[in-house]
Parts: sequence; C-alpha cells; structure tokens
Amino acid sequence: MRFQYSVFSVRVGGRQSSHSGGWQQGTLAAGDAAGFVGGIRGNIRFFSHPVVCRKLMRIGLILFCTALLCNLSCSFLIDSTDLERAALQQRQVTLEMTNIKLLAKRAVAWGPDNLQQLVTEKNLDLAPAGKDQIVSYDHHRKQFRY
Repeated sequence: MRFQYSVFSVRVGGRQSSHSGGWQQGTLAAGDAAGFVGGIRGNIRFFSHPVVCRKLMRIGLILFCTALLCNLSCSFLIDSTDLERAALQQRQVTLEMTNIKLLAKRAVAWGPDNLQQLVTEKNLDLAPAGKDQIVSYDHHRKQFRY
C-alpha cells in the first residue's frame, strides 16, 4: 500500500479521501510509520528543489526588508519623540524661570515703598486708599465711583 501526503488530502491505494476534521478511521494503520517518514522526506525534497528554494528565499528577503524598514521607522519615531520631549521640557524650565523673575519684579514694584516712590517720581496726585474705601467703575458714565 502506498501513501502520499499533501496539505489538503491523503491518497491511499489509488483512492483519494479528503480530511477536514482529522484522520479518517482506517486510513493509517499503526505499522505504517514508514509512510509518514516518506512523506516528510518528500516534503524535504520539495522544499530543497531549486525553484521552490529561490521563491522561499525571495519571500524571506522581502519579509526581512519589511521588518528592517519597520524597525528603522519605529526607531526614528521614538528618537524624534524623545528629542521633542527634551526640547519641550527645556522650554518649560525656561518659561518657569522667566515667570519666577517676572513675579519677583512685580512683587518688588508693587511694594508700598516702591509704589510711593513711583507716584512721587511721576508727579501723580494720588492718595492712598483707605481700608473701607470701595471703588467701582460705572460703564455708562465711564468713571470710577467711590
């Protein structure tokens, strides 16, 4: 009895039977291990054929180039993201330092002593506001009401 194997069907003694769920009962006997090894040898011969080997090498080369391209693009994206993140952090530190300096200048400028000095330098006739003084702006008259 001669066995031939392929991906889709098993040929046993001239009859072909397809199997979808597994081996059909009675198709392979327990002592037919030589047929299985012969099928493996047939597959090895098939894959070692020069035409099939060239086609497999082309497919492998295409897969390798695709994987290499994906790896390079992912590495580029990761590196560029890291550089952007570092630049943003540096810009944030710079803005924080500028903000601290401006807040310090504002606190010094609006201090009571410096404000009084500024008023005298500009010759402004301003009186210091009292504790109970409330100022509101009348939009219709465009004036402050005390």
